[in-house]
Amino acid sequence: MLAIDLVTKRVFFDLRANETTKTTWIALTRHHNAGLLFDLPFPRALLIGITLAIVVIVLLGLGRAIRANHRRQTLALALILGGALGNLFDRYTLGFVRDWLLFFGTSALNLADIAIGLGLLLYLYPQS
Repeated sequence: MLAIDLVTKRVFFDLRANETTKTTWIALTRHHNAGLLFDLPFPRALLIGITLAIVVIVLLGLGRAIRANHRRQTLALALILGGALGNLFDRYTLGFVRDWLLFFGTSALNLADIAIGLGLLLYLYPQS
């Protein structure tokens, strides 16, 4: 997930310059997210610290899920971990997260954000 996120950010963010491609509900764009969710302002050092703490917690949970052979939890936590590392890499190296998907003209995301969201849904959704 980490590699895919970084490659797509490079392709769709860095190489697209200021060009925006639109459809009725999604656009390819360039957005610097220097804050928390929805660009809420937050100190960079604190964001990096929180993300590192989340990475450690997810790694511990991932180890338990692997040892217990819980495939669904393993997949969910791997998605969360890959997404968190992708955004952490951006925040640490660039000072902001590169978002390149704009939904409905209001919510800018990247694949890391989508992986985190899907991972959380998969982890929290009750198993049948």
